Amino acid sequence: MPKPNRLDKKLANGEKFGKIKEMIKPEDKVGELLEQYPKLKKVFRKLKMDCPHCKGAKSESIAYVARMYGKTPDALVKLLEAELKKGK
Repeated sequence: MPKPNRLDKKLANGEKFGKIKEMIKPEDKVGELLEQYPKLKKVFRKLKMDCPHCKGAKSESIAYVARMYGKTPDALVKLLEAELKKGK
């Protein structure tokens, strides 16, 4: 079983997806997010980002990946949060 990360702790403390803005941060690792929320792969695929298949995803932050693909970190975070909110 994977060890709990910051996202798990926030959910365990009763935070709902309505407060997702506080959950995903640009410094979060892409690999952790994809492991925790596999449905986020759709966002990366739509943006033609290879993150779900990239070996570097475990160590690369959302901010780094966003800049690598010419996006702003905040814009990518908003898209990821929107996808999670759909699953409410």
